[in-house]
Amino acid sequence: MDTLNNLITSNIIATIGLLLIVSFLGSKIFQRFGIPQVVGFIILGVLHGPSVFNIIHMDLSADLILISEIALGLIGFDMG
Repeated sequence: MDTLNNLITSNIIATIGLLLIVSFLGSKIFQRFGIPQVVGFIILGVLHGPSVFNIIHMDLSADLILISEIALGLIGFDMG
């Protein structure tokens, strides 16, 4: 059972890390086309979520509520 929990935890960490890298690179591409970086982050977040590509499942998004609140605070701070 511990092996399964470790595998699930490492899979979640790897998924979050990969999504952060893809989101950062995607926002730079949006920025190159003159679209603000914050808008790029929001668009990529919607694409990764359960409504489009379902990379971040609904049960995982409930576990990441603290991270999403911090992200919303940073987006609000960045927008002014």
